[in-house]
Amino acid sequence: MTFAQKFFRTRDGLMLAYRDYPSAESASYKPTVLCLAGMTRNSKDFDGLAPWVAGLGHRVICLDYRGRGLSDYDSEASHYTPETYMDDVRHLLIVTGIHHVIVIGTSLGGLLAMAMSAAVPTVLAGAVINDVGPVIRMGDLSDVAGYIKSKPLFTSWPQAIEHIKRWFPDFPATSEDEWLAIAKRGYKERSNGDIVFDFDPAIGDSLEDKNAPSVVNVWPLFLGLKNIPVACIRGAKSDLFTADLLSQMAAKHSNFIQATVPDVGHAPSLGEPESIGAIKALLDCVD
Repeated sequence: MTFAQKFFRTRDGLMLAYRDYPSAESASYKPTVLCLAGMTRNSKDFDGLAPWVAGLGHRVICLDYRGRGLSDYDSEASHYTPETYMDDVRHLLIVTGIHHVIVIGTSLGGLLAMAMSAAVPTVLAGAVINDVGPVIRMGDLSDVAGYIKSKPLFTSWPQAIEHIKRWFPDFPATSEDEWLAIAKRGYKERSNGDIVFDFDPAIGDSLEDKNAPSVVNVWPLFLGLKNIPVACIRGAKSDLFTADLLSQMAAKHSNFIQATVPDVGHAPSLGEPESIGAIKALLDCVD
């Protein structure tokens, strides 16, 4: 299923990109699904999941945050914050006329799904949270910070693959083709053949803020999801999202679907059978 590549302008003037997959059902009344990627990722991460969800009768919107993918980079690195991303998401919902939405969020996207319980509570119909919980130890993000700071420049895709393997060996890939697909979603090839990150490295500045708290606790935002169904997916090897935290979340939510993807770290691709099963169960709950 094809998508329309669209753009909208934020309140501070940046042009942000999003993919718009139409529902396979011409007169569908099912909620729109909004896909939000991880910190260094973009809408391409959902190019396998989005057509499948659209085939179930949902319109699907996949956003490139500012500084990622086809969206403008921000000249002020201090704007790369969850608060700004939340404002951009809220504006996207207005621009697209979405009044009822299911969010599928990976890592940062999952945190934004929780934040929507406070920012746009009446819009949320359900949430899929991929490999993140309401408590994050900033020290656990050291690999992500190091990866962003590496600012690589390659002349071939095999070099890019080796780079991402070195930093994230537990990514959900079992073949070179799958590693190449992951690389092509997170890197881009310039007109001169150079291969670089497909995001602004300045997004990592916030991870080096010495004044930031060592632990981020957003339990109140997660608890704000109590009146809608939630599915939570965890990579069994994830060092960012522990099994204990998943259990705590399940104990505090009465309509909670959970799945653990074996042999995968942070974060599952959402194409695994366990992930697909949890997402389908969530969509069925909302429908």
